[in-house]
Amino acid sequence: MKNIILSNSTSIEIISIDNILHIKGSGSYSDVFLRENRKITVSKNLKWFESQLPATHFYRAHKSFLVNLEMVRKYYKEQGGSIELISGLNIPISRTKKKEFIQKIMRLNSH
Repeated sequence: MKNIILSNSTSIEIISIDNILHIKGSGSYSDVFLRENRKITVSKNLKWFESQLPATHFYRAHKSFLVNLEMVRKYYKEQGGSIELISGLNIPISRTKKKEFIQKIMRLNSH
């Protein structure tokens, strides 16, 4: 899969999954943050995005965040852990997900 179709009240957009930095969920809505400093709000929850996007490249780091692993710049171990994206944004990582996250990052970057 190279693209995902996102529909909201004003448009239907075909988005390259490579352009997605992260997705922030809030109930039945999600904000999709793109590389070009743009945000698209859609009425889909994070679980829907998890089922649509490749698990090799997207990871649910926290109950509210799905991150594109290719956009991760740094992982901070202190204060419970967080992920820094190439945009400079820090995203919290759930304590129970740290080990799996590190394994996924290592696997993705070893190819």
